Amino acid sequence: MQLELERQSEQGDVSNYQANGEFDLVDFSARRNVEYYSCCPEPYPDITYEIRLRRRPTFYVFNLILPCILINSVALLVFYVPSESGEKVTLGISALLSMTVFLMTIRETLPPTEKTPLISLYYGVSICLVSFASGLAVVTLNLHHRGVQGTRVPGIVRSLVLDKLARIVFLNFQEEKRSEPVEPPRRKNNCPLHCKPELGQSQSSPKFVTRREESNSSSPSLDLGKESSLEAQWLRVLGRVHATIERNEKRLAEQDRRERMELDWKQVALVSDRALLCVFFLTTIVSTTVILCGSPPTTNIAKEG
Repeated sequence: MQLELERQSEQGDVSNYQANGEFDLVDFSARRNVEYYSCCPEPYPDITYEIRLRRRPTFYVFNLILPCILINSVALLVFYVPSESGEKVTLGISALLSMTVFLMTIRETLPPTEKTPLISLYYGVSICLVSFASGLAVVTLNLHHRGVQGTRVPGIVRSLVLDKLARIVFLNFQEEKRSEPVEPPRRKNNCPLHCKPELGQSQSSPKFVTRREESNSSSPSLDLGKESSLEAQWLRVLGRVHATIERNEKRLAEQDRRERMELDWKQVALVSDRALLCVFFLTTIVSTTVILCGSPPTTNIAKEG
């Protein structure tokens, strides 16, 4: 008995095909093969039908990919939140936890395969980006609060970050705020509080002079002792006032110096945040475009068949 198989058309019969909500029928082709076996010299023809299905992406775009893109956008705001708010690290960790939950969700919905699905690859890259963003947010916070330690900004950091990088990210700072801390000019000893008048050359008021002359006529020795003790007391008071003013000037100068250093470190942290925001924004766009556009299009699948 011999059976000859012939295909009637290159495409299979899809007249009874019913559309499915999860998969699309990409190709249904028929191919005739002829095999020879060692046992028998007769040819053995067969017809192989190949069915190609493609998963509909709408469900995964709106339920898995779009939330991931939104979480990535929120994670980028880590570099835009002010450091004084204290919510930079909290925002990064929240975004990382949300990304991990979504990754666990898609692992349960996707069938296990030898090849890593594109959506799993996209979530893995997104988790890495969010993790790096959270770690670098801690670094910028450290820069923001380093001025409290009383350390100055190094010259190379000042020239690279505050002068060059700040212009690239469109940040301009006033020159006087970023100037080197200088010592305040010392007062000249030309005010009465800084002078120590001698006893013999001290100037007194006319009333005091008149009363002193009148009193000298009666008891010169007694009045001279009182005058000397009074002037000595005034000199001690003026010396204490002068020392207090000098201490206040030094304290204010030290306070201004620390404020300048803190402002410099805050500006360094601000420029770093803005630069990292631009870098991570571009990296997120490039990675999302490369991974999501790397899926095989329908036309290529049909041509391979």
